[in-house]
Parts: sequence; C-alpha cells; structure tokens
Amino acid sequence: MRMAAIILLTCIAISCQKNVRSATYTSPEPNESPSLIFLTFKIKGDSSQASTISLVSKKVVSGSKKNTAWIPRPNYLIVQLVSSNDQVLQSDTCEHPLIRDIEYVNDAKTFERKRVNLKEADFSVRMNLPADAQSTKVTEVRDQKIITSALFRLR
Repeated sequence: MRMAAIILLTCIAISCQKNVRSATYTSPEPNESPSLIFLTFKIKGDSSQASTISLVSKKVVSGSKKNTAWIPRPNYLIVQLVSSNDQVLQSDTCEHPLIRDIEYVNDAKTFERKRVNLKEADFSVRMNLPADAQSTKVTEVRDQKIITSALFRLR
C-alpha cells in the first residue's frame, strides 16, 4: 500500500511539471550549403581504340541532385569525384556518347535498331559536389571492359 502511494505521488509530481520541448536550430554555414557541379566533356575516338577525353567546362551552383536508377549497358562512362587522397566521394554512370543505338522505321514499316559509332561528341554530367572533392575521374567501359581513364583537377 505504501509503495502504491509513492508511485501515485511520483506520477502526480511528474504530470504537474511543465512539458517543455526544446529544439536547437543551427543555421548552416555558408560553405556547407549543398552544391552541384555541371561538368562538360569532349570525347574523341573510334570503336577500335581508347578514346581521348577532355574537360571542356565546369560550373558549380547551389542545390542537390536526386539519385537516379542506372540501367546497365555494355558501353558506358563512369564519372567519379575524388578527394585528394584518391577516395571516391561521388560516382555517376552515363551512356557512352560515341556509341549510339538508333531506332528507325525500315522500308517494310517495322522498327529496326542500328548501332552508330561517332568520331567525337560532347557530354555533360551533373553531380552533387562534396566539399573535399579535388578532381574528377572519367573511366571508359566498352563491352564490360575498362578501356581508359582520365583524371582532371577541379580545384
């Protein structure tokens, strides 16, 4: 009985206390706002040899990118943002810009698919930019095999 009275008094004392929720808001530092980087590259080559990749332009803007699903293909490029100690911070994959599959209607009025190999093309990539990203690495993959890689300084 005595224990029940102590529990009852404790519950009453707790319920009489003012219920205050505290939340702390810290405004983000100017350097901590999410950033996107737009990278534009030029790729030259043909299907028989490794391509030459060059960085044409880069632009940093505020914002962030949603994650998108990648459908695996045999020919593609991997674009990675890398830290100063070669740690991959961000990675994205895109279709190979020199190898295009084109659908068209033939004389029999049915769809056909044809592979076209271009000599050169421009391609752009949009990625979230981590604060410690120092360079970008572009890796060319053809028929599921790594052909070549190129490294470009960002800062």
